[in-house]
Amino acid sequence: MQQFNASLASFCCNLQEFLCHRIVANLYFSPQGSKALFPHYDTHDVFVLQVEGSKQWYLYPPPQPVPLLNSFQPVIPSERLGSPLKEVYLQAGDLLYIPRGFVHEAETNAHPSLHLTLGVYPFQWLDLLTSALTALSLQEESLRRALPPGFFRLPADQLEEPFRELCQRLALQTDVEAGLSLLLDQLIRQAIVAPDHHFALIPQLEAVTLNTVVAKRAGMPCRIVPQGFAVSIQFPGNTIKGQAHLEPAFQYIAAAVSPFSVSDLPEPLSDEAKITLVQRLIRGGLLRIHTDSSV
Repeated sequence: MQQFNASLASFCCNLQEFLCHRIVANLYFSPQGSKALFPHYDTHDVFVLQVEGSKQWYLYPPPQPVPLLNSFQPVIPSERLGSPLKEVYLQAGDLLYIPRGFVHEAETNAHPSLHLTLGVYPFQWLDLLTSALTALSLQEESLRRALPPGFFRLPADQLEEPFRELCQRLALQTDVEAGLSLLLDQLIRQAIVAPDHHFALIPQLEAVTLNTVVAKRAGMPCRIVPQGFAVSIQFPGNTIKGQAHLEPAFQYIAAAVSPFSVSDLPEPLSDEAKITLVQRLIRGGLLRIHTDSSV
C-alpha cells in the first residue's frame, strides 16, 4: 500500500529507517460474518491497525519460536490449536502486535472490517553471517574454489575435515563491518521512495546558496562506498559518485538527522563546491530544500 499512499509511504520509510528492517504495508477488507484465512503463523512480525469496523483475533502459542524468515508456513488444523493464549477485539484505531511464529486467526461480526498490516521483515543473525562470508569471499580464494567433482556421491566424512578447517580459519577472518555494509546495500535496494513532489524542487536549484537549509528526504538510509580515488553515496533510488575528497561531506550528510545549512558541510569543500554538491544531491533525490512547513 505504500506505493499508492504518500502519507503511508512516508511513515513506512521512517519506520524502516528507524528499525533497519524492511517494512511492507498491506490492506485487508473482510465482509461481515467472515473468516479470511485458516489459522497460520507468519515468518515476519506484524502490526495490525484496525482502520474501519472491528475484528476478533485469536492468538495461539508458536509451534516454532522465531521461525526462519520466508520459510514454510503451514496451515495449523483447528484440532491442534488448543485454547488461545489471548483473544483481542480490535476496533477502529486499535493496534495489535503479533510476533513472528505466533499462530493467529481472525473473524468479523455483523459489520465489515478494514485493517492495515505493517509487516516487519527482519534481518537475522543468519543474514549477517551470510553477508560477512560473502564479503570475505571477494578476498579469500579458498571460498571461491569449486567443490570436488562428484561431491554429492562422496562420503560426507571426506568433506567434513576440510569444511571444519575452513570454518575455523574463517571465524578469525570474517568482518562484521563488511557484512553490515552488504546488509545496508540490500535494505537500500529494496526501499520504496516516498512520493513527495521531489521533481518540483528542480526549478529551485539555481536559488541554492550557502544559507539554504536542506534535509534528507524521508526514509533515506545512506551507504558510503570508498572506491580508491573516488567515493559513492548510495541511497534508495540512486547512487551519486564523486572524487575521494567528497567523503567527509558524504559522511556528514549520511549521519544528519536534522536539517542543516549548505555552509555546514565540512572541509575541504570550498563554498562553491558545497553549493554544487547540494544542488547535485537535490537533483539526484537525496536532499530536499527545508521549509518550516516541510514534513
